[in-house]
Amino acid sequence: MSVLHRYVPVVRTPGAILPLFAVLASSAAIGMLDLALLFLARHLTGSLAVAGTVTGAFGIGNAVGLPVQGRLMDRRGPARVPAVAGPVCGAALLVLAVGMPRGVAAGPLIVLAFLAGLTLPATTAGTRTLLRELIADPGLRPAAYAVLGVLFQLGYLVGPVVVSGLLVAVGPRVAVCGAGLLATGSGLLFGGAAQGVVPTEPRRPGVGEGRPGAGVRTLVVGSLVGGVASGLIGIGVPAVAFARDATALGGVLLSVSAVGTLLGGLALGALWRGPKARDLWLAQLFAAGAALLAAACARIGSLVVFGCALLVVGVCAAPVSIVGSALLDVVAGRRVLTQAYGLLISAQLVSAATGYAVGAGLVRQASPAGLFAAAAAAMACAAAWTVARRATLRR
Repeated sequence: MSVLHRYVPVVRTPGAILPLFAVLASSAAIGMLDLALLFLARHLTGSLAVAGTVTGAFGIGNAVGLPVQGRLMDRRGPARVPAVAGPVCGAALLVLAVGMPRGVAAGPLIVLAFLAGLTLPATTAGTRTLLRELIADPGLRPAAYAVLGVLFQLGYLVGPVVVSGLLVAVGPRVAVCGAGLLATGSGLLFGGAAQGVVPTEPRRPGVGEGRPGAGVRTLVVGSLVGGVASGLIGIGVPAVAFARDATALGGVLLSVSAVGTLLGGLALGALWRGPKARDLWLAQLFAAGAALLAAACARIGSLVVFGCALLVVGVCAAPVSIVGSALLDVVAGRRVLTQAYGLLISAQLVSAATGYAVGAGLVRQASPAGLFAAAAAAMACAAAWTVARRATLRR
């Protein structure tokens, strides 16, 4: 029987499909908005600097909103918060896209973008908690978390492709409106699907039941340190393409890494029985090794060889996030699980943005291969942190 047979019970679990579709819609909205807001703000103000600030405001709002929404969902149930947040996010984006004239000041755009990010429905965090409630067999949960990660990555990959087509066909206003519809729909879809979910296990006091504990802090700090690597790689890939006079291939090479992440996530979910503390630091070390391989291949000069290395980078990146997510079942109490996962995603968003900023500075002083070496160093530091704190990742 194929190793993918472990996914069959997951997709057949009553109540699991609609939340997973909500994750796909929400992640596609995020992928669209990163690009659509940049082009819309540039169209409205004529300034690329303002456009970057508007896009950054959306990202900051999202990073702040995830743990806030997660805390509310843990306290008031998973259904109500995304169902309210989705329409608010959609309304903010609608005002941004339709109500803002050309020549508008930067202030309203920044405020609206921040509000949209703050209220973007935390369907991924909610679904992560919901899957634990829906799937009674702990042995199947790693596969469920892998499906969640793959769908999020798929939506994030498809989003820029969709928005690129909309930008060419109808312009940035419609692209932002489309993303707003997806965001609103994802919140309402998740809210409807989460109503009436009955826990598979009785509620009992557990580790960190009142607030995120030491184990959650270990995972969040590890994500902050290691997540810098994703930003460095995000800068390093187009830097290699620029250096080889193949600028147009930068996006293709990034897509190769994303495909590797999808494949790695599916393989891990099918084969892994986890979660154990050692799985995380081993995954981080493999990711560091993959980044070193990419650094070496970047010096060779062949984009085909470099692309193969990026596929390995993507494959090795998937276990880091999936294992970290699964370990939350060990270190986070059920009453703070959604908030803890929101903190984990926020840490990844903030650290990736930091990696982009650091990489942009390093690329002027070092070769593109140096960015991948720096990414390897970041992942190695994350692994060292996890080893030092491994006792906090055990029940």
